[in-house]
Amino acid sequence: MMNRRRRGMIEKTDLLDKSILYLSQAEKNRKVKVINVENCGTSGNRLCELGFMCSSSCMILRNDKRHPVLLEIDGSAFAIGRGLASKIVIEYED
Repeated sequence: MMNRRRRGMIEKTDLLDKSILYLSQAEKNRKVKVINVENCGTSGNRLCELGFMCSSSCMILRNDKRHPVLLEIDGSAFAIGRGLASKIVIEYED
């Protein structure tokens, strides 16, 4: 599937596809691939240092809509706040 990008942003027409969504909307126990990190500033830089960048894969361990999103990247578990998770565009791998 081709993603239409303009200046690093995913267009709204791409988000109509059920397989592309934000990390804050992902289901528990699903493997996802990062498509884009939107305007996260210094938090985005920190995510890159942790190995969380475009095209990286991770497993959603917990996402209960009230707490931070808990995910696993390369065998390490991380918690990402809901505000930051709502700026990370992902797609399901399976």
